[in-house]
Amino acid sequence: MEQDFLEHLNGSSLDRVELIVAIGEVLGNYVPPEDERKIRSFPTVQEAIDYIRKRRRDGGLN
Repeated sequence: MEQDFLEHLNGSSLDRVELIVAIGEVLGNYVPPEDERKIRSFPTVQEAIDYIRKRRRDGGLN
């Protein structure tokens, strides 16, 4: 079973929530639940960053 990056870093469920809130603050927008689940599922931080950049570029996250 593959770990996501927060599990690999021993992140707790509170850490996961705080990460999504921080991402929302940086983006200046609410992160929809489907994006939240996707972001949390990536095995590396870089993959999460790439996804966020792509979603912003495509207009999905403003």
